[in-house]
Amino acid sequence: MTTGITGEELPPPAYALGRGALDHALTSAPFPLQAGHVTAPLNRADLDLVISAAPGEEVLCRGLVIELPMGTTAQDLVESADGISIALSDDFWSWSLETTDTAVRCLLTAKDDGFIFDEDGLTVGLRGLGINREHGNTYLKVFEDSEPLELNTTRQPVTLVFAKVPYRPEIESGSPNRFSAHRYSGSGADTAPATLVKAGSAVTLRWQYREGVERHLFGQYLSADYSAPGTDVSHLSRFDTEPLQRATTFTLRTRHQETGETTYDTVTVQVDSPTLAGLTLTGPLSGYDGTLTLAVPVTVDGELVAQQGIEASSAFHASTAVSVRDTLTTEVGATIDGPLQVDGSIEVLDVEAQHITTGNLTAKKTVKMFGDTRRLGLAGDSLTAESDGLCVAHAFYIGSNIGANFHLHVNGDQRPMHAHASMRHPSQAVFMPMLRGETLTLSGQVPGGNTTLVLWMPFGGLANSVHPDAHRP
Repeated sequence: MTTGITGEELPPPAYALGRGALDHALTSAPFPLQAGHVTAPLNRADLDLVISAAPGEEVLCRGLVIELPMGTTAQDLVESADGISIALSDDFWSWSLETTDTAVRCLLTAKDDGFIFDEDGLTVGLRGLGINREHGNTYLKVFEDSEPLELNTTRQPVTLVFAKVPYRPEIESGSPNRFSAHRYSGSGADTAPATLVKAGSAVTLRWQYREGVERHLFGQYLSADYSAPGTDVSHLSRFDTEPLQRATTFTLRTRHQETGETTYDTVTVQVDSPTLAGLTLTGPLSGYDGTLTLAVPVTVDGELVAQQGIEASSAFHASTAVSVRDTLTTEVGATIDGPLQVDGSIEVLDVEAQHITTGNLTAKKTVKMFGDTRRLGLAGDSLTAESDGLCVAHAFYIGSNIGANFHLHVNGDQRPMHAHASMRHPSQAVFMPMLRGETLTLSGQVPGGNTTLVLWMPFGGLANSVHPDAHRP
């Protein structure tokens, strides 16, 4: 097979670094990667994934699967597999493509018993990708079939997160300004490119100095006195940022003083375990391996899958299913309009969800399954449980004790109940669990025309509010 990749020197990793059994580095052409125009044909781009073993190590690999998220949301990379091909730096490998409902999968297979990765490595060129039209953070996943495998475990894919900047026709690819981000040294020494840093780390922005131009720098975390017009850096060739708390894109605007020609260069720096000022999603967020830390209310309109947990110091709301493969911790509350599954534990003030699956559950106030508290007071009244819950049957009479006989029909089966109720002893009631979907019908009455009260409550919600005074007609 023709490889299509020669031994030319590749640019430094522009986006992301990842490590599994192997090391992975990713770059793109053009850089930065732009989302497509809203109506024009999709922008075509190439990604180069450089895969190698750590220095001094050898890793036997039988196969690799590179998964590109496919769709039309900001978190997707491509809209389809149309036009995609693969170029490999070593013809010991063969490749093929397949698609699922949500991804394009690039299948790489090594000959014979496998490929031994050492310092030489492998470059996988993903060619002709049609970048979708929504800008935002996207990712690709690499699944490794390599030795040595950890016994009795399933190796997690390596996830490389990077950004698609908004469509800007004026951004030049390969600009002579050579705008780049580097690790902060504090001494002014040249350092390696910084495309992924730990939260709270600063970076140094660098560019090629030129006479006769005006330059302004835009972006978060530039300096304490940063303002909307940008920071004038006309007489500089480097700039140290403030500590980064979340992924950010920096833009360098260069204006030629004589001709007025203006160009824009951008560079995006990802932050490991970022703290987000706010987040609104319209599509799925998956493949994110760090802890998601939220400082203000957050709304997620699409599926949320967090690999290593969610921490929120403010309210958290999701309008669909949420899956957390570690721990969900909020200092206020969590409301999930769909099912909530947490493989670790839940620690919240309040939690409300359609269905909760978890290990340890710590709620400092209430836990509520969907469905409001319901009341039955007359023979023939009925309700259908919207989730597993508790039926509370109680009769009360002002002035003295009175006994009452109830009949509750659950899915047509009669369940006799007897309650002895008193204003002085409101806790004297009959409690019966209800399963989601069961229909409850009340029959019977209190002698003398006094009130029969039946409440159905979702488990854990408002159990202390069952009191005659609170529900008197």
